[in-house]
Amino acid sequence: WGGMMGERETRSMPYAPGAHIMVDQSAAAARQDKERMKHALPPPKLSIGLDDHHRPHDPYKGMGREATAQFEVFVHTANIRDAGTDASVFIRIFGTERNTGSVRLSSHAPITDRLYKKGSVDRFVLNIPDIGTPVKLSVWTDGKNMSDLGASWALSKISIQRVSSTGSEPIRVFPCDAWFD
Repeated sequence: WGGMMGERETRSMPYAPGAHIMVDQSAAAARQDKERMKHALPPPKLSIGLDDHHRPHDPYKGMGREATAQFEVFVHTANIRDAGTDASVFIRIFGTERNTGSVRLSSHAPITDRLYKKGSVDRFVLNIPDIGTPVKLSVWTDGKNMSDLGASWALSKISIQRVSSTGSEPIRVFPCDAWFD
């Protein structure tokens, strides 16, 4: 298991066979992001009508109406002593096309009763703008202790699978094996 992480620290987990945990972006990933930004289009200028307040809340408002994709995210909490947490867990998934931005996982849980317990695998369904193939993710907690589980958390791994009408794509596994404080 890796070292302890502070409340405001994030851990980036690139996908690769035998992948290691990156606390910061690698030089190669930074060059790739910089190259992508050269060809990026500016955000669309959308006008907002007076009747917008009658529409249901759209968390992706302003992002345009690009194609959406569904991803299943499986969070594997370690099966060791005091591994569980009741802190809120957030992720950002980096894809070949874009990233998700900050996502609070509990907002996407079909069942929200006692998430992140010792030895558990929690499932989350994200319907988000298409990010392409997931290649890296960052994960962090808010560090808040709301019950008997505490704020510390031992994350074993996160698995992500894109779901489509033609079937599911291969599962991408992002190993972590680290404690979050």
